[in-house]
Amino acid sequence: FDLCRFVNCSSNIPAPGRVAANHYCPAGLRLPCSMSRPSQFLVHLVLLAGQSINGGSSVVAKLGLPSTNPVLFAFLREAFASPILLALAISVNGLPSREWLCNGWLQALALLGVAIVAVFTAQITLVTGLKLANPVVGAAWQPSQPIFVLLIAVLLRMEACSASKAAGIVSALSGGIVMALGDSGHSSPSGSISANLVGNFLFLCNCICTSIFVLAMRVLTQSWPALSALAAVYLGCTICVFIIALVVSSSAQLQHFFCTDCTGGFWMIPSSAIFALSYWVLGCSVVAYLCLGYGTKHARDPSHCLAYTAVQPVASAAIEWYLVVSGWNATHGSLLQLPSAAQGGGAALVLLGVACIMLDATRV
Repeated sequence: FDLCRFVNCSSNIPAPGRVAANHYCPAGLRLPCSMSRPSQFLVHLVLLAGQSINGGSSVVAKLGLPSTNPVLFAFLREAFASPILLALAISVNGLPSREWLCNGWLQALALLGVAIVAVFTAQITLVTGLKLANPVVGAAWQPSQPIFVLLIAVLLRMEACSASKAAGIVSALSGGIVMALGDSGHSSPSGSISANLVGNFLFLCNCICTSIFVLAMRVLTQSWPALSALAAVYLGCTICVFIIALVVSSSAQLQHFFCTDCTGGFWMIPSSAIFALSYWVLGCSVVAYLCLGYGTKHARDPSHCLAYTAVQPVASAAIEWYLVVSGWNATHGSLLQLPSAAQGGGAALVLLGVACIMLDATRV
């Protein structure tokens, strides 16, 4: 298995003024366009695998993440993942070359800044929203991300909207919402109507910022290797989250706001949370983001990059079902439930949407 070939998939650069078929470069974005791409079937399998890993994170957090401040958890996740991604980037692509820095460096730095701010804002708004509103509603917002990507990309003339693509995204979005709302086992952390409204607004910001990150990376990775761009984004995001962690750690009120059930100090993390942290670092931050970076660079259309977010609740329900039937509750207590009929119907809609998106991606 060649990691260099998988991550970068080096391809020929067209002559000046030429644009590859089925790939549109908006006016003013003077970045090279690839003439050839890897198999779209492979690209979409990678994206599907990444979102499936993200789907498992909710079950891992539910079982293995006890009372830990979410801001500290987010910082530790970034702090451990950044060196891994940076080491991978250097080993695969080497240090930044003169070509990276001289070929539209100002535009590249601007896109890098946008991506860093987008990822940082997405993570902070998600953490805060989960404390204010129902986590189930937060999960229901996630499949809306490809809708925002498609809308923004169409407005920027980065892609066209086809019937099969729109049908697939709408079907997957509907299935994700049905699956999330079909789980009645969660309750809202706050009974306040205003807090729920603010929480839902933060979920909206989270989805929009994630969409902006994908579009910024879509353009940035045309001149930078995908892995190197991802490592740079994560490094910048780590610095931002560290600053927020320092602010929260200095205020008892903020610590209580983010974690009402935390008993130790801000910088304390229970030993039982190590597995959950390891999964989120290696699985979500490294492998899943590598899959997203690969898909962002090589997927034919921007909206395809996040089209499989609706698979997350399907993967979560499948893992939960397996643990229940294998006797997890008998040995660890009644923590998990079998998926409901509504979740099964939602999963069918998600799979139908995935089929439509695959069909659109492989069309000639």
